[in-house]
Amino acid sequence: MKKLKMLLATMLLGVSGMAAATPTTVLDQSGTLSGIIGMATYDFSITSPGTYDVTFATSSKGNGLSLAGYLIDENIGGHWVTVDDGGIGTTSFSGTAGKYMAILGDIAFPAKNVNFTIDVTKVPSPVPEPETWAIMLLGIGFVVYQVRPRKTRGSTAIPRFS
Repeated sequence: MKKLKMLLATMLLGVSGMAAATPTTVLDQSGTLSGIIGMATYDFSITSPGTYDVTFATSSKGNGLSLAGYLIDENIGGHWVTVDDGGIGTTSFSGTAGKYMAILGDIAFPAKNVNFTIDVTKVPSPVPEPETWAIMLLGIGFVVYQVRPRKTRGSTAIPRFS
């Protein structure tokens, strides 16, 4: 019974290291589109490769404008998303380390006094990190060590006389 309790405790310790990761915020900006063109641009950097979600959101002003959200990387690649008045536009991309720019606006019809937010978050990887694997393997090794058969010394041992 004692070995069973130790086995369960060790397994729970190994599994507890596999907790779900939380998304990492890379860019979180909000403001009001104003000016002649009505455009907002933000520069940001990505330090680690992975999958990123980009969200462009606007408040409803009842003007029926469709805005364009555009994400540009330093290699002139881009991701386009349309954001309707009072709506949300999202896109995902596989990012590598480098510099990026998020743009929101409408050049054809100036979007004045429209509140907006731009969020860029890194999506956690579904594969456990190396530290998690190490803890899990240590736990399994400890279980194997606890369960292995041992030689017992009983009263049947022959005494030695010198």
